[in-house]
Amino acid sequence: MLLLVWGLMTESAEARRKDGLIYRGKQWLIDCVDISGGYIFDHKYEKFTVTTAVNNVFGPRYGAFTMLELDRTAPSVVIGPTVSLTDFAYVWGGIDFISQRGMFARGGFKYARKDLGIGFYPVRWFTVKIAHSFNAGSRMEIGFRIPLEKDPAYLLRIRNRR
Repeated sequence: MLLLVWGLMTESAEARRKDGLIYRGKQWLIDCVDISGGYIFDHKYEKFTVTTAVNNVFGPRYGAFTMLELDRTAPSVVIGPTVSLTDFAYVWGGIDFISQRGMFARGGFKYARKDLGIGFYPVRWFTVKIAHSFNAGSRMEIGFRIPLEKDPAYLLRIRNRR
């Protein structure tokens, strides 16, 4: 599955010159907001999640994310930073501080809800995220991306060549 996502991501994010060579050019880290929904696949847990991320707003590569686990009895709210690796991928990590599964309610870091993940932009408005929570299991999310600034000039040049 990861190889499929990687293949789609690299093919759609690359620009082809007229001579057939692939050229990405300068990478522009655009300020953007991601909104996605996902599902935790652990057979003992099985919950739906909603995630929002604001990328590249705190400096050229840094942002923040929030993940809300949709559980009526004990919801979880994980908060943390994001770091953009390239213009089409970013990573995040966070911890729950405020809910029943949080760091203060559980008495420390060891039993608190923690989350690590990577997000991809395989095409312009689409987001795919793969994450793992050490207390709940792995999940996959899909959603959409909203740019907060206009396209860089190189995207306009590529679009006009086609």
